[in-house]
Amino acid sequence: PSAKGGSNLYSQRVYRNPSNHYDTTKIYGQSITKAQSVGGVELIIMHQGEADTNAHRTEAQYEADFATMIGHYRQDLYATIPIFICQLGMISIEGGDPRTDADVVAVRNAQHDLDNGVDIFMAATAMDQPRMDDVHYTVAGLNAIGGRMAQAIKYYFGAASYYRGPAITF
Repeated sequence: PSAKGGSNLYSQRVYRNPSNHYDTTKIYGQSITKAQSVGGVELIIMHQGEADTNAHRTEAQYEADFATMIGHYRQDLYATIPIFICQLGMISIEGGDPRTDADVVAVRNAQHDLDNGVDIFMAATAMDQPRMDDVHYTVAGLNAIGGRMAQAIKYYFGAASYYRGPAITF
């Protein structure tokens, strides 16, 4: 794990330092350093996007920022590293909140559209999972999200016949 609360894909503390990819003052550098220290990683799991909604990033901007980040990981780790994304869950929008429903939908749509079924997977959705506050899931919610991620990883390695599910209908 290399998360830092309130981080979004486009902020300067997230981007990789072009002259030192292992710069641990950047979240990217922290993650690469951690991966190297354990001998490498086989895949990347991401549950990210809440902070991007606060900055009113469009769907196209989020997709471009994500593609840049993944391109960097593929240069510094290995070219075909699979990425497993958890789509944003429900976010309560209250008075004074900088984000709008449109901001949240833009990130969710981008996360869905980034899935190519080959090496980038929208492995789980968290929309139906309970939270204990505006950001954190309950233990039951985390367990369900983890199970969905595991199903997608099993699919990637040929041990399951599907990875998308459950379908959310309103």
